[in-house]
Amino acid sequence: MTPRILRTFLGWDRPALPSAAEILVAHHAATVGIDMRSSLLAVPGGRAGRRLLELLLDEADRIGKPLIPPARIVTMGRLPDLLYSSSQPLAGPAEARRAFARALEEVDPRDLSRVFANRPESATGWLALAEVMETLQRQLGGEGWTFAEVAAAPGTGIPRGDKARWQVLAGIQARYLHLLAHAGRVDRDQARKEALQAGRLQASGEIWLVGVVELPGLVARMLRALPGPVRSLIHAPEEHAARFDDLGCVLAEGWQDVHLPLDDDNIHVAGRPLEQTDTVTDILRGFAARYSAEEIVIGVPDGELIPYLERSLSAVRIPHRRAAGTPMGESGPFLLLKAVADYLDGRHFASLALLLRHPDLQLPDRPPTGRIPAGALELLDRYHADHLPVGMGRGRPVVSRHGEAMQFLLAGLDEFLHLDRLAGEKPVSAWMPCLLDLLVSVYGTEHLHRGHPHGRHILEACAHIKDKAAALSGVPSVLDSAMPAHEAIRHLLAELRQVEIPPDPEQEAVQFLGWLELPLDDAPAVILTGFNEPHIPKVVTADPFLPGALRTFLGLVDDRRRYARDVYLLAALLQSRREVHLIAGRRSAAGDPLRPSRLLFAAGDDVAARRILRHLDRPVGGVVLPGRGSPETGESLFRSPPEEKIKGQRAPESISVTAFKAFLADPYRFALERLLKLERLDDTAREMDALHFGNLAHDVLHRFGQSDVVHDPDVRKLRGALDDLLDTRVRECFGARAAPAVGVQREQLRSRLRAFAAWHAGWLEEGWRVAAVEVSPGEGVPFEVDGTDILLRGRIDRIDHHAASGRWALLDYKTSEKADPPEKMHRRGPRGARTWQDLQLPLYRHLLAGIPGPDGSPLVPAAEQGMVDLGYVLLPRTLADTGASMASWTEEDLEVADETARQVVRLLRKGVFLFDPDAVGRTRFREDPLAALLGHLELPRMDDDENEDAE
Repeated sequence: MTPRILRTFLGWDRPALPSAAEILVAHHAATVGIDMRSSLLAVPGGRAGRRLLELLLDEADRIGKPLIPPARIVTMGRLPDLLYSSSQPLAGPAEARRAFARALEEVDPRDLSRVFANRPESATGWLALAEVMETLQRQLGGEGWTFAEVAAAPGTGIPRGDKARWQVLAGIQARYLHLLAHAGRVDRDQARKEALQAGRLQASGEIWLVGVVELPGLVARMLRALPGPVRSLIHAPEEHAARFDDLGCVLAEGWQDVHLPLDDDNIHVAGRPLEQTDTVTDILRGFAARYSAEEIVIGVPDGELIPYLERSLSAVRIPHRRAAGTPMGESGPFLLLKAVADYLDGRHFASLALLLRHPDLQLPDRPPTGRIPAGALELLDRYHADHLPVGMGRGRPVVSRHGEAMQFLLAGLDEFLHLDRLAGEKPVSAWMPCLLDLLVSVYGTEHLHRGHPHGRHILEACAHIKDKAAALSGVPSVLDSAMPAHEAIRHLLAELRQVEIPPDPEQEAVQFLGWLELPLDDAPAVILTGFNEPHIPKVVTADPFLPGALRTFLGLVDDRRRYARDVYLLAALLQSRREVHLIAGRRSAAGDPLRPSRLLFAAGDDVAARRILRHLDRPVGGVVLPGRGSPETGESLFRSPPEEKIKGQRAPESISVTAFKAFLADPYRFALERLLKLERLDDTAREMDALHFGNLAHDVLHRFGQSDVVHDPDVRKLRGALDDLLDTRVRECFGARAAPAVGVQREQLRSRLRAFAAWHAGWLEEGWRVAAVEVSPGEGVPFEVDGTDILLRGRIDRIDHHAASGRWALLDYKTSEKADPPEKMHRRGPRGARTWQDLQLPLYRHLLAGIPGPDGSPLVPAAEQGMVDLGYVLLPRTLADTGASMASWTEEDLEVADETARQVVRLLRKGVFLFDPDAVGRTRFREDPLAALLGHLELPRMDDDENEDAE
């Protein structure tokens, strides 16, 4: 009697699929042709199936006979459901998750707390728990277990006291199955188990398992129960037969002590991901002309490495692609839907910024509601810089110089995306047409062509979204729930996370493959990156439901089985390829230490010890940026900043008194900021910076200087007025939904203003009165330099007058953390040789001539302009230091200041600004938005503290 299960060992002196194709063609060959219609081929993954069909055609062509392809080439995930007929439709993944979500919602909260610590407050939260339950269902169901059977089984390894939790899980699963039955669906694993128990399994023709090395227990039992033949093609020599079961799956005990034939010269130790990619490019250069691009495959078990590899290979012009395709989560339509969901969920400013920055979102200039302002992203950043909003709400933005433009922008966005249609709650199924309409509004007017990579990716992504939306639209009502639009979008996105967009067709390209796909590829040269735990072998730690002992008892895949599988796969890879290089990293991109794979030490004790020392002790070279010094790329045309000099367009006609400080500090930076108008503009701030904090204080003090209480010596009244002015200005500037830190900073400023009130009362008692606040000389006052005037511009915070003495005080408010006096801020150097580094206060003297009083005549009469004191009103963090700090400069000192100003003007008129590395070196470049333009291009050091000393 012919056995129903037959094993054929292919050997491993060549890749698996070419050998399998030869066996299959030889078995099915007849006089006339090769008829495989009666056979069903099962492979581990879809890519292996497509490649097998190509090889079958090649082999048939080689022997000169026509091929009638197999009835089906399927993945192992699809095979079991072809072996029986179900009386009811199988629940799709979306329906199964919806059923679990509904079952969880109906559980008594006290029972649910035994399983999950927190009860979800949103549909997305229930969906996340449903995904956990579905994963548990698939793991246990794949071995034929129900939750109730696990709870009732004696000696299962369930931790003491955990029985009650499993009983709750059993109740959830029972409710899940009941909901599916009520919806006219049946769970996939339940249907398979019932078909096996009822003897309803059947297969038309032979089943061939090609390169299948592991199977869920329930599927294995189904195959063994089939009446027809099952043939397994095993990629190994027959001498290893005892290490495989009857279906060709690896036996865990057979591979625990196998020594792998690794060549130490082909084992590489690298540092972080950048060093791993440098090693890859070095190996590729070493291949020289021995292999074409399509004969090389790069294994990438750690997805973190893919972006680094793509950048590195692109830089040296090596064609490459992800064989599995691009994850849907990286596609434009997916990210657009995600951005819309995040924005609808609270209308936070950060989510608005992400939505408007989506590259596929092109808002029309003139929607019916009004004109969307040009430079929407710049508007967004400026609005954020001014108001630090957390959310936008549905009301008007904060009234400000950008408020009206922001209102147009928000209205235009809502109208373009039809966000009004996404209000309220509906069942998930009812939301799907609205979401497809949203995609049409963005992509419907684009001219997308499948022949263009961008167009093809967009079209493929939209097609996948449409398919998953159709699946959710068909969810039976008993499984559906009402929810807001943003929750429905997240349900749709959850269905898309495992979807891949196929790669662009490219004949000559190095392929990126995952670890489990690698053994069934047939490229002769292999570079395996990320050869570290927990990727090879995969390690599962701290499973909340299925700890290691319980997994072993239930027959689930455990660490021993994973280790055995990966030892076998690497052994087959080493034996069947011409070259295999392994690269183990020392650190992740985040700097976390990595352990090398245990498979490196599947050798004798001496060899294993030598490899451990090599991993620990071998120095790792510095980073070599791709494209730099590479013979393949030639000399780079990129010229590293900074430029040696900047030339001004024309001589300035006016200058602010505050600009002199910037020029004296660094003329080159002055040119970047003041002439080229370069500035930092983004939406990363989460609190007021020093400038914003100071501006808020100035606004309050300006209004205070114009108030009725400014000359009232009652400290309580002064503090009350300042409190009210502060609260009013904060509401005006930041609205109701400002960043949390704003509230903290408001109270910090309140403390400083209260200390100021006490000083101000004492200042009034001394006889001083406020004569003017925030005054400027119009377009400026002439300042003669070499016979030609330049206009000095500026605004004086406060001018006070002491009637008894006739003196005037020109005061500048300072909210710096420290109470530095004017002398320290304006001059530096040893006594007797001090140089001016700031000219603001000395140049205030010249502004006086252009500042009018209430009657239009000069505020400070010409005869009294020699009786002027210059100083600060300090509002520092140390409240005891609050008050006036006056300068004691002599007339000679001030004349030197004036001459320094004239020298600055002369240099400005020359219009040439040279780079000075010494001046740049005085700045903290990591906090400097112009750092890259000033030559600071180095990477952060690993030992740097991200939180440097903050004042």
